[in-house]
Amino acid sequence: MRNREAASLTEVLVAMAIIAFALVPIVTMSGTSNKKAVFSEYHVFFQSRAMRVLEHYSILAYADLKMLATGPDGAIQVTLSDPPIPHEFRRKLKKAIERLEFQELEPGLGKLTAIMQWHFPTDRVVKGKVKHQIKLTRFVCDPLVSVRKRKELTL
Repeated sequence: MRNREAASLTEVLVAMAIIAFALVPIVTMSGTSNKKAVFSEYHVFFQSRAMRVLEHYSILAYADLKMLATGPDGAIQVTLSDPPIPHEFRRKLKKAIERLEFQELEPGLGKLTAIMQWHFPTDRVVKGKVKHQIKLTRFVCDPLVSVRKRKELTL
């Protein structure tokens, strides 16, 4: 019987194949988790952006909101400086659509709706199709009008 001190080439190749098959799920999981992290980052960013836009405009006087809502469907022009946004996040807004709509439900009572639409950097962009969207609504009223009116508010 021979005394072997090393493994044969076949044994080494079989061991490498087993290790390679064991590493495939780990590598795939890493790519998937990275994609989910980016998804979460964008989702949180646009949700907080929508909340900041609503907060910024809801503190305006009711008459000023009505005056600003000059666009179609009561659209209000939102800019990067209203509310201000840090420079490092501006790249996320490059291809995003930000809309703010004001709808008067009755005299002195209205609702503001912030709509954020975006594509991820890895999405295939198809013109006219939006991949991701967040829509937040806040009711606003003129403080001079009584809020005690019995009216059901529906979205």
